[in-house]
Amino acid sequence: MATRAHTPWKHEVQAVWPYVTASTALMFVVCAAVGLVFSWRNGAQGSLSYVLATADPALAAITTLALGLFYPALFVGRRFWLPHVLTLPTVYVSVIFAVKTIAQTSSSAIQGVEGAGRFDLLWTEPVVVAVAWVAAAAAFGIVGVLSRPRPPEPVDSQSDAPPLRD
Repeated sequence: MATRAHTPWKHEVQAVWPYVTASTALMFVVCAAVGLVFSWRNGAQGSLSYVLATADPALAAITTLALGLFYPALFVGRRFWLPHVLTLPTVYVSVIFAVKTIAQTSSSAIQGVEGAGRFDLLWTEPVVVAVAWVAAAAAFGIVGVLSRPRPPEPVDSQSDAPPLRD
């Protein structure tokens, strides 16, 4: 019985998948926080308003995970550093904006949820998109600095010697 050869794609996905999930989770948390803050500042009341404000970042997270699965070269390097500090937040925030713009311009039988306001339209405002991009890029930079490999501590050759007695 012949064994099936593994494709390079499978190995690429396995190599980058932990980074894909970690970077997507980071961008989701940051963008959801931006959506919640802007919703709150615009007078959101009730949990449904907050769910609407974070639905688009959740959809962008699913899309980004799919991108990592089908196009793992986007995540090559597996470090929270350049160029990912710029490219991944750009891709993520662009997906949020594109999904919201497409959903807004397409006709739908569901026009809105009564009493929830239109806090889902936050993601079509350039200020919110820009703040989300800056926050995601800053988060990437901070995580990159904190996860940077540190040089080994110098070993003191005298520390291994037994203590001197008087």
